[in-house]
Amino acid sequence: MDLILSSIFPAGDESFDAYHLRPLASINRRKVIALPAADPTWVGRSGWELISKQALVDLVRVQASILALEGLDPASFPQGLNDCLESVNASVRHTAEGIARNFGQRLGCLVASLLLSPGGLTDPLTAWEAAYLDFWRSKVRRIFLGGGHANGRLGVLIAQAAQETLADCGVADRIFQVAPYPAWLPLIGAGRSLPAYLRGAAVLVDCGGTRAKRGIASYDAQGRLVGLRRLPEVDIAHLTAGDTPVELAQAMLTVIVETIHAVPTGTLLAPWVTISVAAYVKDGQPVMINRDAYTRLNQVAEDIRTWFVQGIQRACGQAVQVDFVHDGDAAACALAGQAQSVVIMLGSALGVGFVPPATAFRGVDIEFL
Repeated sequence: MDLILSSIFPAGDESFDAYHLRPLASINRRKVIALPAADPTWVGRSGWELISKQALVDLVRVQASILALEGLDPASFPQGLNDCLESVNASVRHTAEGIARNFGQRLGCLVASLLLSPGGLTDPLTAWEAAYLDFWRSKVRRIFLGGGHANGRLGVLIAQAAQETLADCGVADRIFQVAPYPAWLPLIGAGRSLPAYLRGAAVLVDCGGTRAKRGIASYDAQGRLVGLRRLPEVDIAHLTAGDTPVELAQAMLTVIVETIHAVPTGTLLAPWVTISVAAYVKDGQPVMINRDAYTRLNQVAEDIRTWFVQGIQRACGQAVQVDFVHDGDAAACALAGQAQSVVIMLGSALGVGFVPPATAFRGVDIEFL
């Protein structure tokens, strides 16, 4: 077993919970196997190498002159690609469609590999990973796409190509589709997860590898989520790319405090802040493996939740509880009640979460989601 993971989850700690995933659930590190629909150059490469934001940027860069995107910041290539998919210029549109299909085919091959590969990330397979893979294979029939790259026509084309490729690989009983509000699923899921006994608006923050999204959730008298006031996103890519855990934590705290200050005067505010992060969570805070930006927050404080609670109290003068949640788990909660489903988030990296039953979650207004 991966030495880093075995230090966090010892052999005796093998209970599988589909709705609170661990690092072994990562599809960024899973590799494409030889399949009928797989380009030979993809075989042996990981989800991160093939389907991350950087991978999409690299695909666009090769065709940037045809797409008339040469002067654009590469970080904006995915949005530029979506714009090109609506172009009246047939050459631009067809080139963009080819890139979207390629990306979707990669995704289809990755999911097919996960479903068909005899191996996993651990050798021999731990009980936890074996249960995780079995859940994918025996329970999942619908695959929702979320994240920034699932927006617009780009998401639709990725889903279509992934669906076709999965069938070409011999897996014909799974359906890909784009989730409603794909980029905002973690905030919606966090809003639905707020404990039912709490009343008032709720502050929600989703910290990814590129941006921090934030919003203020509102509920009706029955406690249903009926609104999400989305505030401007914050660019934190420069903080998540390097070894700057203190700067990252301070930036996250600033985002939370500014969001609390954006709540209209006189509005009852629930004493609870939910932070969705691009990291797996154990015991209420990001796992301490020092692998990614958010897992290095333990370098700031051993109990990072208390650090945030104290910072919010100092800045806002009110007591709150802070709850961290893995962004894939949070995204899946947005669709709570959609049986036999999983969410794959397409963003800076790949995220995954199994959709839970609706019983433990707040309802959501049909016009909202």
